[in-house]
Amino acid sequence: MNSKLKITPTDEQRELEGTWTKYQGVDVLIARTSKPDYLNELVRSSKTMKSKMNQLNIPTAEVTEAVCKAVSKHILLDWKNFKINGEEILYTKENAMQLLINDIDFRNFVLEFADEAANFYREEAEKVMGESLTS
Repeated sequence: MNSKLKITPTDEQRELEGTWTKYQGVDVLIARTSKPDYLNELVRSSKTMKSKMNQLNIPTAEVTEAVCKAVSKHILLDWKNFKINGEEILYTKENAMQLLINDIDFRNFVLEFADEAANFYREEAEKVMGESLTS
């Protein structure tokens, strides 16, 4: 049996190393949420949180922080042209985590982009898909 058998023409390198997109004029490099390191981080975080919480009180802030930490480490990989009041904000994992925590709309954009398979198609598949849309 072929272990690489699949229909969706995604590029594994793009899924792991990310693909560039724009958000509000900022270039962002986003990897796919199926990335094993990201999934492992979420599993570890959920086990830690599960041991802390009782069944009636789920700590929403802790869940948000755990997701943002995992996304900042494994999904949001870089950015360019990010300025606030003319000052360039450099990409660091710490800055990424703060941005994801503070800006729910950006966080949702990153997670939605990272979930969408079409954002990680192989280049030749993008060309075919683009041609079929214009035909």
